[in-house]
Amino acid sequence: MGGWKRPLSYDIMPREPFHRLAGSLREIGYCPERAAECLALGGTDELYPLDYRYLPRWDDLLSQRPDDLSQAVRLLLLGLPVETARIKESLGSEQTGFLIGTGLAFESGGMLHPRLSIVPFEDLLVATDRLFMNADPESAEPGLSSDNCVWRLDRTTLLMSRKMRRDVTGDVLELGCGSGVLSLLTAKACPEHGRRSAKHVTGVDINPRAVNVAGFNARLNGAENVEFLQGGLYAPAKGKRFDYIFSNPPSAPGLVRAWNREGGATGREMVEEMLKGVGGHLKPGGVFQTTMHFGYREKGDIGSWAGNLAGSGRHEITYDLLGEEEDAETFALREAWQKAGPRDYGLYLRTYRQYSENLGKAGMARLCFGLLTAEGR
Repeated sequence: MGGWKRPLSYDIMPREPFHRLAGSLREIGYCPERAAECLALGGTDELYPLDYRYLPRWDDLLSQRPDDLSQAVRLLLLGLPVETARIKESLGSEQTGFLIGTGLAFESGGMLHPRLSIVPFEDLLVATDRLFMNADPESAEPGLSSDNCVWRLDRTTLLMSRKMRRDVTGDVLELGCGSGVLSLLTAKACPEHGRRSAKHVTGVDINPRAVNVAGFNARLNGAENVEFLQGGLYAPAKGKRFDYIFSNPPSAPGLVRAWNREGGATGREMVEEMLKGVGGHLKPGGVFQTTMHFGYREKGDIGSWAGNLAGSGRHEITYDLLGEEEDAETFALREAWQKAGPRDYGLYLRTYRQYSENLGKAGMARLCFGLLTAEGR
């Protein structure tokens, strides 16, 4: 393998093995509906993301179900080891060899251990880093952390997938593509899910690991009208214009600005950079969309803030609040608890105060996750 930056090796592989693996998984029912049923979930929405607290329940549940789908869910979705012989029975020897050969899994002592997950999403199969990184200690990867991993499909992925434009037939750019799942939704037509196929899709990400995994996903799903490039925001697409630009970036207010976790002190920093570059990369009449955590005193503050950044008169700015509103104090307490919690009260207190100070300086009394849209006039 190529280290943490290139976990999967597939560049010189023909496309047929990808198609055969996808076909084998679909043949045993590896799709959102069947996976949710296999784990006794209340619906497919609960897959994004799965809750770690219930992993012991699912481990016991799947141990009692020897069918092919349960073995695939255990290995590829939950990230738990499975007997190699059992996976060969489920997917076939050739497909098992493909999992090992590309770096998706490795064999040790007669057991197959997952290096990455493959998550079903709509009609797609999407590789990401393992949902539960500590579920299989033998799969631990040196150098990999929450700062540089290819993030799981989560609630924001689901919300963006439902609100993004699905009828674009021109050129598309995704900023911060991660696993590439949203790029693939625009690249591949699927009447069942109300999707048309874009002419060409470009996904960019500053994380080289994400670009490597997204390229794998393009092949796994047979998408030939999409490319994934490494670089920050618009840099890889310099000089090009698009009909549709979108992003689902890290936007939660935090202590740092990181690839995967936080969007800076106010959560606005990365979105502000995106909006400043929109005018130079959208075609006339084009559309820009991004998810973000809106922070405000009054909801009218949102339109004023975004309008000033996007350029007066050039774009019509609208927004849609998709989550539950939360006061800044509650947000600061929860985020500080997650970072320090009961381990160190002094650190917990300092972290809480830093969050509160950052939000106060930015005039954010309330926060709500949502979608911002800028349409060219």
